[in-house]
Amino acid sequence: MSRTIASFRNKRAINPIIATLLLTVIVVVLAVTAWGFYSGYFATLMGGLQENISIDTASLDSATGTGTVYVRNKGDVSVNLSAIYVDGTQGWSGSQTISAGSSASFTVSGLTLVSGTSYNIKAVTDKGTETPYSAIAT
Repeated sequence: MSRTIASFRNKRAINPIIATLLLTVIVVVLAVTAWGFYSGYFATLMGGLQENISIDTASLDSATGTGTVYVRNKGDVSVNLSAIYVDGTQGWSGSQTISAGSSASFTVSGLTLVSGTSYNIKAVTDKGTETPYSAIAT
């Protein structure tokens, strides 16, 4: 038994500098990995599920101050549309779910429109995803 204890005493341990560097590298790698998962960076990098909407078409009627906007969900997940703006004026608000790959129509109202004028239309989801579009009022 005294021989095994003596053989362990003759063995040298890892240099403290190398051990410190190794622990620092491990902590940095774990911190970067945790940040990546919590921020959604890896999901985006690996083509994860994302919101992606577009406005297919829109028509604006200057006589009635209304219009129809067709929004398509081109993403991988269902989206909740929360607002549609026409030149910064909110023409529609609510919560309408559009499933992945489908589209929906929305009536915008309460607008002051001039025939022949181009208007910027923006659809916004509850997560902040936006899509721009331009239409000319008739």
